[in-house]
Amino acid sequence: GNFHLTSKLQGLQVVQNKIKPNSDFTKNSLFSSAQEEGIYRKDKFELISYAQAVERDYLDSSRPNDRKTKGQFFTPSNVSMFMADMLDIEKQKFNILDPGAGIGTLSAAVCEKVLSFNNKTEFSLDAYEKDSTIIPLLNKVLLKCKTVLHEHGHKLNYRIINKDFIMEN
Repeated sequence: GNFHLTSKLQGLQVVQNKIKPNSDFTKNSLFSSAQEEGIYRKDKFELISYAQAVERDYLDSSRPNDRKTKGQFFTPSNVSMFMADMLDIEKQKFNILDPGAGIGTLSAAVCEKVLSFNNKTEFSLDAYEKDSTIIPLLNKVLLKCKTVLHEHGHKLNYRIINKDFIMEN
């Protein structure tokens, strides 16, 4: 069971709890459908909130033009939660690929989803991030996720790969 995460939702819609292509896609229709289906859940273990706080600190201390030059865009928490909820994780062991991890909000949302299950899970996460200046922040978020998962009987092994996923694959 390998899952690939990406923050590009364009061209998708929720139809009977399944994601399908839609040429008439609009962002608002996707999120209203998601809300109607009860897809959103609370940040119970506050991993997403933690990632957001780390992100805010980074945004406050970095220059917008520098981020723009790097093409940095951080996945909003509501999109991260929506995407994590799309994963069908019923196995005790699986692998996750986050090809543009950034600060780790999307990975934190996946960890929140894992924590919502009663069965104990072990999973591996490969987090690609090309900007070496935010890797310590990503590591901070993933270490927090690993600690909270461990406290609740789950196991997370993660690797941060300081490369551009698209150029490497």
